[in-house]
Amino acid sequence: MIAVPAGRENVCSALTKRIDAWSTGSGGGVVISAEPGMGKTTLLDWMESKLASDHPGVVVRVDCRPPIGAINTSAIQPLQPFGAAIEKLYLQSGQAARKRLAVNIGMSVLASIPIAGDLFYAVKAISQDVNEYKRETAAMQEKKRSAVAECVTTLRTIAEKSPFILLVDEAQWSDSQSVEVIRQLVNTLGSTPLLIVWCVSPSMAQRSNLPLSMLLRSDDMRAATINLEPIGQEHVAAVVQQILPTAQIPDTVLKTIFDRSGGNPGIVTEYARFLQGLAISARMGRSMSMCLTRSRSTVRITLQRM
Repeated sequence: MIAVPAGRENVCSALTKRIDAWSTGSGGGVVISAEPGMGKTTLLDWMESKLASDHPGVVVRVDCRPPIGAINTSAIQPLQPFGAAIEKLYLQSGQAARKRLAVNIGMSVLASIPIAGDLFYAVKAISQDVNEYKRETAAMQEKKRSAVAECVTTLRTIAEKSPFILLVDEAQWSDSQSVEVIRQLVNTLGSTPLLIVWCVSPSMAQRSNLPLSMLLRSDDMRAATINLEPIGQEHVAAVVQQILPTAQIPDTVLKTIFDRSGGNPGIVTEYARFLQGLAISARMGRSMSMCLTRSRSTVRITLQRM
């Protein structure tokens, strides 16, 4: 199992309590809020490792897709994190052929279809130009509301049959319908064995995802949010040792790394990799110097013998 990330002991303790509650049948939602480099993905790695050891087969992990250039991928793949999660669950169940979700990355309209007794949405491809696609008609809005409702129902139904934990990374790239799903689920899973961990960068959400940014300000979401603070100077050595396990780094260097990184674990890690590169370069330089010295000695001895 992966070790608890340095400086995140309290966060891991809080997440462990949520896992323990989930194991007794009490679900819910957790938002891990932090800027890039603060360790959101590392915490998900730790959770995934811990659950693989304690509760094998219960984790479904999904990364929301960022924009590709000017193309907003979430706009053409509605409910992407939850659709991908349900598809993975069906794949794990060995019934993918009957239950697999239809996903179309082109222009699309949502429609509800039965999937082995569970209602969810499928993406129905249609021919229309971009301008027509962008028009939000009343019928389209109703289809979206229906898709959200079916998504919520399906997630609950699956969890009641087979409890699971959903880990979602880069959630700032989620679409507005996914935001509505998390809004409906975050405080209504008390008796459903489904735990959702939703990792988000608040500044990116504020710039590119207004629905999510507004949701994060609500009282319910603030109560469910864990904010990752910078790590302390005393934790810098532990982060560095993950990259350089045998190195003896002077305290002055560790303090400099802390001051320049602002306690951001990702930046500390990059400094450690930089030091690792310097060490490798120094070793290579010493080896080359030794080779040159030996070569000169060999040439000198050879000349003397001639």
